[in-house]
Amino acid sequence: MILKIDLFQPFAQYRNPFTFIYAQSYPLPPKSTIIGMLNNLLEKFELEKDLKITISGTYKSCFYHYSSFIKGKSINFEKGFLNVTQKKAHLPLLLSQRTPLYQQELKDVNITLFIKGDVEILNLIKERIEHPKKVLSLGRAHDIIFIKSIKIIKESDIKKEKISDTIEIVGKNVLVPSKYFDENNLSLSKSLPFFMPSNIDYKTQKGGYIYSAFFTPRKGVRRKTTFEKVYYVEEGWYVIEEGKKMCVEFYEEGGNKAKLKIPLFWW
Repeated sequence: MILKIDLFQPFAQYRNPFTFIYAQSYPLPPKSTIIGMLNNLLEKFELEKDLKITISGTYKSCFYHYSSFIKGKSINFEKGFLNVTQKKAHLPLLLSQRTPLYQQELKDVNITLFIKGDVEILNLIKERIEHPKKVLSLGRAHDIIFIKSIKIIKESDIKKEKISDTIEIVGKNVLVPSKYFDENNLSLSKSLPFFMPSNIDYKTQKGGYIYSAFFTPRKGVRRKTTFEKVYYVEEGWYVIEEGKKMCVEFYEEGGNKAKLKIPLFWW
């Protein structure tokens, strides 16, 4: 069972953590960002780890703006406090530094998500999206989303194709995990590689894990992020090393007048 979600964002930023001179945005949201949105939507600390997602979409343009970020650290003096006010409030003092930085943002973002998993959890996601308890966002808290459509697709309706030397992508740009090519010694032309977070775990002192997008790290909790190499592939024809074959699922809707052909690369 597959859940297809089409959504729109007037503007958005999917922060690339490896950029420091300016805050770069990924061209499409990584899997961890989608999982975080679903965690927030379902108000659950755990989401099934075997949930598979295909991420595709487009954006109209990108722009930059200048912002100040506050970077701070706790400092201790004697008993840990520097003044009576903070001692009464039981708050540590933060030594902060305001750092101006350029932020990259995407404008007019259209995302198409395909989510594969247990029927029960997919129905719950669909119900919460259709009847949300809060304003939905993807990326930052103020990067709100508008749902254009949501529907259930049977796996039997997905067309499977084997590709040998070329692949066509129509209608959307797609994120392709490198495992699809590394395992088969394939090479893909005109693709842009990124290291993207696939999931974020919070490990407690007791050794257990908390899976959450809205859990605030605190003493005794360590954050563990898993990154994967992912290719950003834009609409068009792509040449793949000749003589190799792999099975790719395609989703097609409409007739010859309105053809949409999106390869489903699960990660």
